[in-house]
Amino acid sequence: MIDQQSFHRAFLRCGYGLPRYGLVLALFLCGIYVGWAWMLAEDAIIPKCATGVDLKVTAVVLDVRPRAHNGWAIDIKVGSRDQPTKRMPLLGSNLRDTSDSAANADTTETRRGAALGAECPSLTGKRLLLGWRERGPPRIGQSFVATVKLKAPWGPANPGAFDYERWLIAAGFAGTGYVREVHYLEEGAKVPRRSQWGQYFKSALTDRGLVRASVLQALVTGDGGGVVPQLWELFRLSGTIHLLIISGLHVSVLSVMLFGLLLLPLRLIGLHRRRDLPALVAGAVACAGALWMGWFTGAGSPVMRVGVMLSVMLALRLFQHPSSIGYALLLSMLITSAAMPLQVFRSGFWLSYDAVAVLLFFFLPRRPAAPKLSGAILAQVVMFVGLTPLVALVIGEAALVALPGNYLAVPILTLVTVPCLFLGLVFHGIGDVISGAPTSLLSWIASSMLHVADFSIVLIEILLTALLELAPNRSVSIGFVSPLASVFAVVSALILLLPVRNYVRIGACGGLLALGLQVNAEVPRGEFCIRVVDVGQGSAALVDTARHRLLVDTGPGFETGSLARSRILPVLRSTGKHDLDLALLSHTDRDHAGGLDFFRHYFRPLPELGPANCPHNQGWQWDGVRFTTLQAAGLKTDNDRSCTLRVQTEVPGQRRTAFFSGDISALAEEVLLPHLPPQVDFLLAPHHGSGSSSSMAFVRHLAPELVIYSAGRSNRYGHPHPRVVLRYRWEGTQQVNTASDGAIQWCSYTPADVQLHRRQAK
Repeated sequence: MIDQQSFHRAFLRCGYGLPRYGLVLALFLCGIYVGWAWMLAEDAIIPKCATGVDLKVTAVVLDVRPRAHNGWAIDIKVGSRDQPTKRMPLLGSNLRDTSDSAANADTTETRRGAALGAECPSLTGKRLLLGWRERGPPRIGQSFVATVKLKAPWGPANPGAFDYERWLIAAGFAGTGYVREVHYLEEGAKVPRRSQWGQYFKSALTDRGLVRASVLQALVTGDGGGVVPQLWELFRLSGTIHLLIISGLHVSVLSVMLFGLLLLPLRLIGLHRRRDLPALVAGAVACAGALWMGWFTGAGSPVMRVGVMLSVMLALRLFQHPSSIGYALLLSMLITSAAMPLQVFRSGFWLSYDAVAVLLFFFLPRRPAAPKLSGAILAQVVMFVGLTPLVALVIGEAALVALPGNYLAVPILTLVTVPCLFLGLVFHGIGDVISGAPTSLLSWIASSMLHVADFSIVLIEILLTALLELAPNRSVSIGFVSPLASVFAVVSALILLLPVRNYVRIGACGGLLALGLQVNAEVPRGEFCIRVVDVGQGSAALVDTARHRLLVDTGPGFETGSLARSRILPVLRSTGKHDLDLALLSHTDRDHAGGLDFFRHYFRPLPELGPANCPHNQGWQWDGVRFTTLQAAGLKTDNDRSCTLRVQTEVPGQRRTAFFSGDISALAEEVLLPHLPPQVDFLLAPHHGSGSSSSMAFVRHLAPELVIYSAGRSNRYGHPHPRVVLRYRWEGTQQVNTASDGAIQWCSYTPADVQLHRRQAK
């Protein structure tokens, strides 16, 4: 324990040399510049006249990454005047995307694009992220002429979930879409040097039969597109996701290795006459190497932070500026913000600098420093305490097992994986340069080191899997609390890291418990609240009463997984208790039941109802709210046998009714009409607004106050059908769509207040 006066002196020493007024001015100007850069990025978004029409563009491929579901995502830069075009005969590979409605655009849409071609601004120079399917992907640096269909950056809008739209804009993409028809141009474009190096390292890793070659490639190039989703999930749940791709820790290790390898030879070749010169030269080379790694891996915030901070510290040393390491950190943050202003809008930027700031905040006032081993152990505790509230605030969810997870993974990755991986690549490169007898020996050394690095990744995977097996799936993370609770926890964590009295620390520990609190849905007894989740072309909704939670459908699923964790679970955890009392499946199609396996594993046991056990016109009561399941008898199709749900309050004279209709058609609607009240307050539109549902008799009978279409943006089915929209309009029904409005909340006790998450977020 150190006294308050010593801490005060250390704090002043940490800030020594900070030009106060210059610093404030620099921060102010940097903030203006970052805001201006964001406005420019939003202005660079493709114009409305270029969306939803066939466009013929000439482009060059900047990057190619495999997608989780199928095909590839290609990063292109438009290189010539684009123009709307009629559908061409197939010129190259058939890349028609059958999962998007744009692939079936009618000729009216094409003519509309042609009419706007003269007025629509050019897309020349804009970066686009496009889907590429069926055939092999193009090579990086390759040029082609393609017919594409585009849309502005867009992402699902759900409480507590990842903001994909902001990520696209911050990454510099002006639009997304897919390639329909392509014609490769003559080979003439020069492959960028960065891409050449990336392909070289990729081939060096994939040709040796490594088990986790994709992970090693991510550690070298920063490209994690080839890592299987299950491995991403393992590292994310264990709080070690920062280790799965190149990060500041890796670059720091490489910089120390490079510095140490150069320092002794430089002292031996005559630079010892000036005591500081070998260290300065080795430091300059290490800084150059760190900056090169930042450029090579795509200029990510953690990597660039290391390179810029090392360069700043070297420059301050050269000019003998009496500044602290805290000054170097702040100055490097300003330089990085000025060089890459859009990185400020990405969570990795803040977490990277916060990690270093937390360590400095704890260790600088405590002199002398702790021994290296105990200091390294203590550093993980400090980062866990200091970063967990920040992660919960910035991302929404923080891994509860991050401390033991990092204790298991960081030593192996730091001492074994990174050194063996990069030394193996160095020996591989030397073997390619020279020829003769040593080549086979160098190849053997390179192969051995790479296999050791590969084994270490597998070992980390085994250890993290065993760690997660010790804790229930739903108990490995905390977060999704209110911003006020997160800020309170951040302040408590900072107090806990200060050299203060023990009783103050005990009080600060109590403040950290705010992260473990569950959000209270605050639904009065006898009432209910519905949240329809934005899951794209699918269906998922949460129904809350005073003490119970019901999940109606679980969203779409794919061969590699579902959207349950990324879209539904954040809504569930950020809007109420972290529990489910029942899951009801309207039917078993993948767009409604895709996330069922996830919730079965996450909430064990999980009571279920579905079309196979859907008692007709029977139900239960929760907290004064009546739930009744309805199923059309005697019909054969899966859609018509949907297990539908009627929810009603039982307050006399103030009854509110909601109906979840599944995917029933007009035939099933006719069977169910006698069991439905003449007017309802809330309706989840049958079959996402399909033209085969919402018959005139059904719409006229229910006359809903609010109808919600759970549909995907620009879905290939054309949901909701214009005829259906017109029918509800005739009844004076308020109509909202998750495709345009994001997650939607409606509560029986405030029926006129319909909360649309996308509008609230803006």
